[in-house]
Amino acid sequence: FFIAIHSFYFNNLTWWHSMFYWQWW
Repeated sequence: FFIAIHSFYFNNLTWWHSMFYWQWW
């Protein structure tokens, strides 16, 4: 359960970081 939540959170964070990176570039 915790692993699934962590995986989802990590994926979401990665997506947000990717969007932020694209915004800056």
